[in-house]
Parts: sequence; C-alpha cells; structure tokens
Amino acid sequence: MSQWRWVFAAILLLGAGSVRADEPALPPEAQALAQKAAAVQSYRARFSMEAKEPDGQLFQLEGILLYRTPNRRRLEMHKPGSKEEPQLLVSDGKTEWQYDPLGGMVYRILQPKEPPGPHRPFSEAQIDTVRFVGRDKDAEGEIVRFEAKPIPESVDGAPVPVEKIRIELDGKTGLARQLTLLDAQGDPVMTQRFSELQVNVSISEKEFMFVPRQGMAVVDLPAQKGE
Repeated sequence: MSQWRWVFAAILLLGAGSVRADEPALPPEAQALAQKAAAVQSYRARFSMEAKEPDGQLFQLEGILLYRTPNRRRLEMHKPGSKEEPQLLVSDGKTEWQYDPLGGMVYRILQPKEPPGPHRPFSEAQIDTVRFVGRDKDAEGEIVRFEAKPIPESVDGAPVPVEKIRIELDGKTGLARQLTLLDAQGDPVMTQRFSELQVNVSISEKEFMFVPRQGMAVVDLPAQKGE
C-alpha cells in the first residue's frame, strides 16, 4: 500500500469497528464518556493529522469534519496551506462518496456502516485492553486519557507495526479530541486531532450531498458488512 493510500485508509477505518454483545464492558471511567459522546446529535470540528511515511518523514493534512445523526458526515482534507481542491468524504447515511481530486476518481459505497469519528471514541480499540491513564486540562477544557490495543483493521498497511492507541477525550462531551497510533517504542505513527468542537449545532442536509461532475469516473466499492 502506498503512503497516501495508507493515510487515507487509516482515516476511513479509524473507528470502523463495532462493539459486539459478547465483548467486555469499558472501564467505568470510559463508560460515562462514551455515553455522552453517543448522545451528541451533531458536531463540527477542525481536523488535522500527521502520519509517518515509510521513510520516516511526516505527511500532514488538515480540514473540517461535520457530523449529524443518523450516520451523516462530511470530511474535507488538504495539505496545510494548499490551495488545491480538497479530498472529500461525504455520506448521507445511505451512500458514501470518497473523492480524490489528485487521481480524478470518485468511489461510491452503498449502505455504508455507521461512520467513525469523535462520537465513537473507543470503536477502534480492543475493548478488553482499554485502560484509564489520567486527566489533564488545556484551553478547551478537561482531557481524559486512555490507552488500548487497536483493532487490526485500523492499522492495516501502517509503515511500522502499531502496538497501542492513545485516546484523549473531551471531559464535557465525551467526544475524541485526539487519537494517536503508537509503535513499539511509543513513538507516534499517526495522530488525528479534533479541535474547536461545536456540539449539537445546526448543519444543513446539503452538506452531506455529493453529485459527481460530468466526466468523473465513479467506482463502486463493495458494501460494508456490519459485525
């Protein structure tokens, strides 16, 4: 997998797991926060990401993330300072579109699974490995930290083996503020940050609509199976 495809796949998959009935419960510190996050009806946030390339250099993206129940999301991404057309991921809950302007391709998924994002902060973690680390504060409020082993799907294709995920949650809303994949030495492989969170805000339905321009090649991807 190329460096860019690893980065893009990680963004799509992080949080793509689901908790099954036979899985153990989260630690008490995590349960209340997860319930708060699940109760959020909509949010918008600034998104930024750093990912390690195979040669050790960092690849960066930034943009805007929008979410509204049920299962709607819009993620716009571009390199910092870039004036180029952004990468797009848009879903109305029934159809998900992934647009890569660099390749001129549009990918379509019918009946996508529940989308990942800050509202599902533990869905990329192996639940029985989640442990509470501590609390802190910054300019945006209280941060509650956890660590766990990631589900295999979220780290497939990583340039180095990923041993751990660090999950930092907003103490008020339960939404994820930062997700970091770590290697065996504890060094970051990929970090996603969500800042300037605005919760339960009005977001127009048109933000979750995408119509391919005439001449765009559309590739249908296999339907995502639930667990």
